[in-house]
Amino acid sequence: MECIREQVENGREYLLELVSGDPDEPFRRAGLVLAAQLEEGIALLLEADSAMEPPTAAALARVFTAVVHVATTASIFAERSTVSVLGDVNIQVRAVLSARMPVTYRPIGQQEKGILNEYPL
Repeated sequence: MECIREQVENGREYLLELVSGDPDEPFRRAGLVLAAQLEEGIALLLEADSAMEPPTAAALARVFTAVVHVATTASIFAERSTVSVLGDVNIQVRAVLSARMPVTYRPIGQQEKGILNEYPL
């Protein structure tokens, strides 16, 4: 996220080109491979942390990457800080997960380590 937001306009343009351009172009293909690896990693975390079935974990991983894509490419969010964007993504991910499993909110500093708690609410 920080890399994409380092130069907001460049990051936005890169992600837009990644999803809308020719997937056979070599650099775009490499970017799509990285995106697929990210989704696979998220799915594995969901499976490990919640005993979620692989197809469900894969579908939720795709939802989470879509949330990140919109949060980092939408022009209405371009002026927001990286911390603000991460906080918004965190809220959306927690909302999706809370429909599938109970989510426990704890005061900052008392949270368990995990992917969703790196940027606490």
